[in-house]
Amino acid sequence: MLTTIALLAVGCGGSESSDSADPAKLDAGNYPTAPRAVDKERTAETGAIQEAIELGSFVPLITDLDSRLVHGRIGVSGRITPQHPPVTWVTPADNFTELVPGLVAGWRTAGSRRAESRLGLNVELALLRFTTPELAAGAARVLAAEAHRKYPPKGPLEIPGYPGQTFLSHYDAVETWFPRGDFLVQLYVGNPLATPPDSAPLLDFAKRTLDKQFDLLRGYTPTAPDKLAEVPVDPEGLLARTLPTTNPGTYEDRTGVYPIAAELHLRSRPDLMQRAYADAGVDLIATAGSQVYRTGGPAAAERLMAALTTDYPTTHYPYDSPPGLPEAKCYKSRTRSQFVCYLTYAHLVAEVEADQPQDMNQKMAAQYKLLAHGR
Repeated sequence: MLTTIALLAVGCGGSESSDSADPAKLDAGNYPTAPRAVDKERTAETGAIQEAIELGSFVPLITDLDSRLVHGRIGVSGRITPQHPPVTWVTPADNFTELVPGLVAGWRTAGSRRAESRLGLNVELALLRFTTPELAAGAARVLAAEAHRKYPPKGPLEIPGYPGQTFLSHYDAVETWFPRGDFLVQLYVGNPLATPPDSAPLLDFAKRTLDKQFDLLRGYTPTAPDKLAEVPVDPEGLLARTLPTTNPGTYEDRTGVYPIAAELHLRSRPDLMQRAYADAGVDLIATAGSQVYRTGGPAAAERLMAALTTDYPTTHYPYDSPPGLPEAKCYKSRTRSQFVCYLTYAHLVAEVEADQPQDMNQKMAAQYKLLAHGR
């Protein structure tokens, strides 16, 4: 949460860092206080997750395609794996790998002009990588047929330079499933407020999106499918300093280390976060049961914490900092039992959430000890 005003203001100072807290006086309860061996937590899906995050760094932000489309969609964007494909693409979802074999990994993003995506131009983009071009082409046909099973399209369309599975949807949007090599791009461009409906600007946007997507893919180096199990999970040791996730292996689990180019897709306002990250020199964000941001230095960490917390007073009440961590910034939701706290340690910023005050205090104590361990 942050505003443009915050980005202009946070460089003027901030609270002192939490580096001076005494770990011996912090009660972490049963939470881990030493960095964990993340590689020992690997599962059969870990390699695909790592490759999906890598792909996410080569998918364009929708707001970069059109600066008016500043609103992301948190529930839509993120990684795709054979074990966790988008649940709406195939019915029932458990049949995905049977109907769409050969998926290695993928990434999905979205953007719209307004927070309510149906109120104007809105876009959804997915990039899928398959083991062979034939399987990518087959997936294009299957996924198009599945999408049109309930709502048949009004007719075919063509994007200049991208012949294939492109349609005018039941709702006057442009939908396309375009395979190229091992990749499949699925794209939806709609504008429910256009009166009368006009597919021409939507097709133009679709072409620009596909042009940008395949241009970005030139920088991507794929990991061979039989080498995915060897990809390091946490080469910088940042994920090891997060709290462990409470929902491993579910659709809600976003555990991983994200470069900024991928992580921005997961934000409701990627345009503002992009500026905040640039100002603070953020290069990596580790996500599990908490989030740890790596910035350019202690002063940058303070600026990032100020930016991240600027808008909380509109949705949360300020809340007491945990015992022993007076410099932490904490808030309680105005509508439910939900707490969020931030603290800095050297060049790192940690973000922690909990449903109860005591649990938050223990989580924050553990988080501090994880950041301070061995330093």
